[in-house]
Amino acid sequence: CAMITRVEIKNYKCLADVAVDLTPLHVVIGPNDSGKTSFLEAVTALLNLRQMGSKAFPPAWDGHDLVWHGATEPVVILKAEFIGLPELPSPSKVVFTQQITFEKRGKEISTDEEYDPEHLGEQSLTIRSSSALRFCFNAAELARPAALNVYRPFEFDEAGHGLATLLSAIQGHDHARFDAIEDEFCKVIPGYSRLQILPANATFKTRQPDGLPSWKAGPGMELWFVEKKRSRSVRATQASDGALIFLAMLALKHVPKPPSVILLEEPENSIHPQRLQDVVRIMREIAADGPQVIMASHSPYLLDYLEPEEVTVFTRDDTGAAHCLRMSDSEKVKREIKHFNLGEIWTADWEEKLLAKAEEGADA
Repeated sequence: CAMITRVEIKNYKCLADVAVDLTPLHVVIGPNDSGKTSFLEAVTALLNLRQMGSKAFPPAWDGHDLVWHGATEPVVILKAEFIGLPELPSPSKVVFTQQITFEKRGKEISTDEEYDPEHLGEQSLTIRSSSALRFCFNAAELARPAALNVYRPFEFDEAGHGLATLLSAIQGHDHARFDAIEDEFCKVIPGYSRLQILPANATFKTRQPDGLPSWKAGPGMELWFVEKKRSRSVRATQASDGALIFLAMLALKHVPKPPSVILLEEPENSIHPQRLQDVVRIMREIAADGPQVIMASHSPYLLDYLEPEEVTVFTRDDTGAAHCLRMSDSEKVKREIKHFNLGEIWTADWEEKLLAKAEEGADA
């Protein structure tokens, strides 16, 4: 399968100049406001600019808002290294670069694409058709009855609004996929025996020009859960946040037309620490089937199910610029991984000391 092995970003928000080596499943960690979300945004924009233009960047912004404050020109450079492109001879590596120039006011941008080597990049339909979806699931949005979207039935938005219609579309398209979602959900959340998707008065969410959401009423679908012991149906709005978020992850696993890359903010939210093993397993299964998965996390428990090369640490210096280091390149991690879990190593020293000791090497 095609995969991005490396991303380089210059002048996007706090990402003045960073490079991250990626794996099929990859997690970025670090303090609040260290650049993790900006990294996910930049990867999403890199893959979506061809189709979406300036809308590939999340709202709301204007002019040079997204450009690193120390940049000499209002230019952002996003670069990705692809391998495993099925239409090219193996082994082939293509570097795809998007150079984006922002106007002083408004949302006008100009882009310049480059491929290296150029002749291989121009042959690659995989790169040209690549797409990314970034999610930060919100339980209230997942539970909200959703109006039918005939143009994009197999999608829900970045917060999860549209889960009910997505599940309904999967059920109608391929009942075996829906059964697989239902079976796995009920095994992990044993209080429920099955899912119900029923017609309901619902809402459809759109974006105003300033990026703020607006709602329109329309016919749609509502998600219900059937309790195992009492056979009572419970509205999704009355279900637990963790159950809804876990169900959304299962929907991503079984969606018929996945994007090239799935980016997920804080998958541990509302999830019991014991269930994080299932979260990582699901994401590994997604990545094994094709879509690359990149997550941002604050959970040391989640790290316990990952390898050091699958985790990159972000921090920021006194100028506000982000820096990053893969945990497998840390001398401290190399010394201690035989004796401690990755999450334990992280919480013992946190980011600054972890990176400082990595830079000091054997003298640490």
